[in-house]
Amino acid sequence: MRNGQRAVNDVVTQLLNEQVARVEQSLEAYLRVPHQVNQINAAAIRNGQLDLENTSLLENYFWQQLQIFDVLTFTGLGLENKVNLGAERFDNGTLTVRVSTAESNYIFETYSTNQFGERVELLSSIKFDPRTRPWYKAAVASGQLIWSKIYPNTAGITAYLGASMPFYNQQGKLQGVLLTNINLSKIGDFLGGLKVGKTGQVFIIERSGMLVATSTGEKPFHTTNKAYGAQRVKATESQNDLTRATAKYLAKEFNFNQSINSQQYLEFKFEGQREFINVKPFQDKYGLDWLIVVVIPETDFLEQIYQQTKITIVLCLLALLLATAIGILTSRWLVQPILQLKDAATALSEGEFNQIINLQREDEVGVLGKAFNSMAFQLRNSFDILKTKNEQLERLDKLKDEFLANTSHELRTPLNGIIGIAESLIDGAAGKLPSQVKTNLSMIATSGRRLSNLINDILDFSKLKHRNIELQIKPVGVRELTEIVLTISRPMIGKKSLQLINSISHDMPFVDADENRLQQIFYNLIGNAIKFTESGTVEVSAKLLENQEIESTNQLPLLEITIADTGIGIPEDKLERIFESFEQADGSTAREYNGTGLGLAITKKLVELHGGNLYVSSEIGVWSKFKFTLPISQNQTVDFPQLSCPLPISLITELGQKNQDIALEGLVAESGDFKILIVDDEPVNLQVIINNLALQNYAITQANNGIEALEIIENGLIPDLILLDVMMPHMTGYEVTKKLREKFLQSELPIVMLTAKPLISDLVEGFLSGANDYLTKPFSKPELLARIKTHIRLAKINAAYGRFVPHSFLHFLRRESIVDVKLGDNVKKKMSILFSDIRSFTTLSETMTPEENFKFINAYLSRMEPAILENEGFVDKYIGDAIMALFGRRADDAVSAGINMLKSLDLYNQERQKIQQQPIKIGIGINTGDLMLGTVGGGKRIDGTVISDAVNLASRLENLTKFYGANILISQNTLFDLEEFDKFNYRF
Repeated sequence: MRNGQRAVNDVVTQLLNEQVARVEQSLEAYLRVPHQVNQINAAAIRNGQLDLENTSLLENYFWQQLQIFDVLTFTGLGLENKVNLGAERFDNGTLTVRVSTAESNYIFETYSTNQFGERVELLSSIKFDPRTRPWYKAAVASGQLIWSKIYPNTAGITAYLGASMPFYNQQGKLQGVLLTNINLSKIGDFLGGLKVGKTGQVFIIERSGMLVATSTGEKPFHTTNKAYGAQRVKATESQNDLTRATAKYLAKEFNFNQSINSQQYLEFKFEGQREFINVKPFQDKYGLDWLIVVVIPETDFLEQIYQQTKITIVLCLLALLLATAIGILTSRWLVQPILQLKDAATALSEGEFNQIINLQREDEVGVLGKAFNSMAFQLRNSFDILKTKNEQLERLDKLKDEFLANTSHELRTPLNGIIGIAESLIDGAAGKLPSQVKTNLSMIATSGRRLSNLINDILDFSKLKHRNIELQIKPVGVRELTEIVLTISRPMIGKKSLQLINSISHDMPFVDADENRLQQIFYNLIGNAIKFTESGTVEVSAKLLENQEIESTNQLPLLEITIADTGIGIPEDKLERIFESFEQADGSTAREYNGTGLGLAITKKLVELHGGNLYVSSEIGVWSKFKFTLPISQNQTVDFPQLSCPLPISLITELGQKNQDIALEGLVAESGDFKILIVDDEPVNLQVIINNLALQNYAITQANNGIEALEIIENGLIPDLILLDVMMPHMTGYEVTKKLREKFLQSELPIVMLTAKPLISDLVEGFLSGANDYLTKPFSKPELLARIKTHIRLAKINAAYGRFVPHSFLHFLRRESIVDVKLGDNVKKKMSILFSDIRSFTTLSETMTPEENFKFINAYLSRMEPAILENEGFVDKYIGDAIMALFGRRADDAVSAGINMLKSLDLYNQERQKIQQQPIKIGIGINTGDLMLGTVGGGKRIDGTVISDAVNLASRLENLTKFYGANILISQNTLFDLEEFDKFNYRF
């Protein structure tokens, strides 16, 4: 219980401190504004910006201030000649102007206003002399900024706290007093929003005991609807019982005097319950001296004591359970030797051979224990020997896999050079060659390709043997994938009289399969059919199997796909053997038609991994049919055309090969306009790529390692595309890519990685590091050129989109490209908004033809845009001649951009004057605040935009530049957010 009481005291103290701190912080911010406004107004009068004789100017000026400073209830002034005027905000938000001049016989008249601050209707009038009011007298007496005593307003419906400040002419003679009021109800509204425990409350009182504000909603005054009729309420006479009781306690103990000069933690009894009080003085340099009181009933925290009591009961129950457990353990200890022997024997039978029984006794049980330990020791030694041999075998198997992978890498690197250089020479990289030389080079390239295919088959076979292939199962359309593979395979026909037919119905259901591996299955089977068929057809068909035709035990619905050809057929004695590894390599068929003998073995295992079976039937010299089954997907709602995006990279390239000569011509740049940076530490690889690209008129830059490549880019070269080797000394291609992605998006600078390691993990790491594409060496020249063309074109398209949707906009939405943006994407961010407009543009445009208008607007906007971009901003939209720009870094950038725009405008006006054209003027409004940045529109058209009151205020500030005769107006929010405040010249 004592712990519970201590916990309550700790929580109460912490909560009291937090609430007082929040009230202090909010009061300081709230009460700072009236004095700041008075100082601004005094400076405006002193600098001659406000004419005290111009009543309409003063009315509109004070009305505008209420628009900007929403915490104010009244702002205005009273003069020594009895003139009094200002603007007042009613409780319903209506803005009025209040005027008392000699013309009105010093009758204080209140007018409603329209949206421009102009008088509309007389609401009330009252005789009034500002010099008799408390706020006026107090300011004159002090001669400085001061708070007046809280006083009722003229209508008697509320009470004000006034900040007043005397102002003098150049001879030091008093001219009048500036006044800015806040409504006490506003402070009470803030306190009402605080949650103090469950039933606690916060109130503020003066040293006199008068109530200033309270969180209970009680007004600190009584209204009489008479002029000056609002009457203050003493805290000890509050209508709230707890407020009244707390105030009486404080009055009794301290009499609200100066003895409360520091924070006090107090307690008292109210209706039999203990109440906690925190009293802290609140004072400022302008004469304010209040007491902040927070009171919380103890009953709000008794629940914690009850929780502690429950914990105590639980601990007692745990102690009881512990005592019971000790009794049970004691009883078991009496029969421990037998139980130990039983447990050890059970563990030994389950394969745990490290069982030792420690029985220090010489009776029959001790002898039995020694015999058991001897048996366990012998079994453990035998197991350790077997385990060691198994680990050796696993290590050797792993070494074999690593050997295959490393050998693949070592073979691919020289193969890339052999194939690439041979193909480039055939294409004329070194000039025209004799036909015999071309024939020999073609043989070199063909042999290299065969060796590359052999490496791929061996690696796939090794993965399947060790079950290292993981399938990415999802719904796949068989007809669509078949059409793609047939398209890829057509170049294999050559001069054969052979037709490839896709007979799969359009309404055939999707199957569950790995897209890439299913493509490999089709490619192997269709490739074999083409290879062994000289004329006729290769036809792909599919059908749904009936339940009685399904041999699988799981009875899932299956789709049977058939690849039928009119080729040489397969002997009956080889129908089963062709699925064995390397079987084809020993037969005459392999020698005639080439091949590794691994294709069908790999295909069969891939089909089985999908849960299907592969069959073959044939008639020598007539036909062959390969049939395999796949499970039908339960999800038939997938829109399969999406396959066009995630297709394997090699497949995309092959699809374009049949028209590659035509397609590539459209990308060839004149005079090497497209710049490509090649990064590789192998001279042979560099030469292969240079040969391939030189004929396409690319401007090529070489780098022998990643560090050199980064230095080249740092020195100013921004290539259109980078071909980047993965394995290089000092810095890998992955590291180079990550470094470049810190500065360039994928859509801005495409990177194609080149590697001789075909492992999936390497490909994944490449894409995760930021690569756009991945090519495995040795690659074909058409494949390389097709990739380059595709990525440069995509980069140029993205750059073009950037002129309509800025990259900064995408960055804020956390999108990589414009294609990733969806309708409704949005983010909340604090930004500075710059709004500019040409003054009297309508009049100017009427003097020009439409064509001249277009030329003028573009000439003007193109000169303004650099000032925005150079200061870390971006243009959100052009609205005719108007510009709305956003700055997400800091407010200083927006102000600097506005200043630079004016400088650019000055230069532009000089150009216009030289050709006898009228100079133009612009207004710029700048505001800072939270806004929602995102996309709006419909299903067919969306636009990026920002939505916020902060945007509207920036536009209004721009409109006000004409009124104030200024080129740039900034809001209070922007002013307070400036980091380099002294860098700018400004006036209030």
